[in-house]
Amino acid sequence: MRQTTSWLVHSNSTQLLLYHPQSPPSRSIGIPYSFAMANRQHYISVLLQCIFFESAATVDEGECYELSLEELARSMDDFADLCSNYNYNLTIPCNIYVYRHSLNTEYGVGNLIDECNHDPDFYDLFPHWCTRETDYYGQEVIQIPGLSQSDINQFLWDYAENVPFDFQDDIATVICYLREVTWLSKGSGGASMNLPHRDDDPAVQKFTRAHNEAKLSRNQQRQQEMQRQKDQAERQRQKDEAERQRAEEILRLAQEIQRQWKEAAQRLTENLAAINVNMISLENSTMSTQQRDSDVSSISGTLQQGLQDELDDSGLSVGILGSFANGLSLQNSDVDLTLLDPGNWLTVKRLGNALWRIGYERVQVIRNAKVPIVTFWDPWNGVPCDISINQAAAIENSKLIKTYVNIDDRVRTIWFSLKAIAKGHRILSAKNGFLSSYALTLMLINYLQSVGTPVLPALQQQLPRRMVYKKVDGYDCTYDHNWSNHRAAAKMNTSTASELLLGFLSYFGSTFDYGLWEVNSRLGQIRARPTATKIIGQGKQQIRQDEFICVMDPFETSRNVAGMVRGRNVVAIKKAFQDAHDALKKGDWSLALHPQD
Repeated sequence: MRQTTSWLVHSNSTQLLLYHPQSPPSRSIGIPYSFAMANRQHYISVLLQCIFFESAATVDEGECYELSLEELARSMDDFADLCSNYNYNLTIPCNIYVYRHSLNTEYGVGNLIDECNHDPDFYDLFPHWCTRETDYYGQEVIQIPGLSQSDINQFLWDYAENVPFDFQDDIATVICYLREVTWLSKGSGGASMNLPHRDDDPAVQKFTRAHNEAKLSRNQQRQQEMQRQKDQAERQRQKDEAERQRAEEILRLAQEIQRQWKEAAQRLTENLAAINVNMISLENSTMSTQQRDSDVSSISGTLQQGLQDELDDSGLSVGILGSFANGLSLQNSDVDLTLLDPGNWLTVKRLGNALWRIGYERVQVIRNAKVPIVTFWDPWNGVPCDISINQAAAIENSKLIKTYVNIDDRVRTIWFSLKAIAKGHRILSAKNGFLSSYALTLMLINYLQSVGTPVLPALQQQLPRRMVYKKVDGYDCTYDHNWSNHRAAAKMNTSTASELLLGFLSYFGSTFDYGLWEVNSRLGQIRARPTATKIIGQGKQQIRQDEFICVMDPFETSRNVAGMVRGRNVVAIKKAFQDAHDALKKGDWSLALHPQD
């Protein structure tokens, strides 16, 4: 039995190493390959895959090229002839290898294909397995799947990167020769050229060493350019960071002024202590009970099941929003709901009819509102309800506010007193051109974000690993849902609820510029508005036209939720905060909540 010598190929990054199985590893040889050490078996496998590539490129993706064993054997025979031709300067002639292994016969190439299909490492270039079959005429053929453009690009890239450079000019010459002599076709196409260092041997340019070295060099240049852009981006980041620090310094100056106001307020210790007691008492007497919250949850579940049955749509769901969802509900609060309709086929009129048929009372469809709703009475629980359609973003708004409320107990305590003050001064009515409860809530959150030692963080500006990424109705509803992350930081602010309430009233009653600044809880800062409003009037009567209070929605970032506040209503709002502040400073809790007409 004839003894043969095998050369093993190992890949180490971009370098291929050859070593003899009986040789020690220290005798490993790196690229470039010498003629004496060339691994012809590896060379033949590369050539065979290039022949498959040339064949596959002649058919469309999804089709197969049937390469007969006879045609493949003829190609290998012509390849062996080329290796014997002294007019060509091949560095790795394989004519003896081809004849010794009968690769110029159908039997020999058939065995080669079978061996390759049992070798999982054979297809290191060609992206598909090629099967050996018998065609309609009884002729043995190789089924070569057609290639997509991405397959072609990947093959040529893998060829450039992984095939040893000393193979490439030989392969380019062989493919060019087979195209002209054997196949009489252009195969995968591409320009031809003459190799000047090989006495102008003809070759397919894309398979040549020079072409692929240039390709890899261009790739290296691209990587270097990417690194340059990365470095430039880092310099820009450092510049932006410096600008941010300067902006923070401006904010710190404003916070220092607030600190001085807080120190003045601390001198009113006795009055503030009494106010704090009154605030907690008001919260306990007006906030919704746990039983009522449980009833509301039950109401939404019952309503959802009823609407699914009545409208024969199991995809419908009912979500709770507003005060019962954000943890700021009163004992007499209406229940705000929204019906999520994935099919988007419902109208408020159809919804109203369905509610009436189910058995709900006092059903009224309000179609001309900014957000059309249906109001109704739940006779089983004795609760007034409002329901809209597909206000998924409003649900996320409610969840965001609830997260803020959960961070510190003072938020809820301040809110109930602030709402009572706003109602007592008649400035809590969006339909009459004053503040909505939502706008007032965002003002409170933003103020607590902006005090010297923040009580609340900006949940939408946290580290990426803390964020829960979500898009609803096209809006970015990403924020940190874990309120427990921020409770310790909130406790660093030791102000009482009454001190913070007094600070809020002082700030929005005397300091805040309603025509120049905006409330932005998403960014966690009170900042200058992009466009200031015009001033009309003279002296103490001067006011600014158009929108006075600018309170930006945390998700719908271009929406001013206080856009309904116009004209002289801003004067009334500012005066209400001033009067309430003065009354509390004197310790008159009753006057702060119920001003004298």
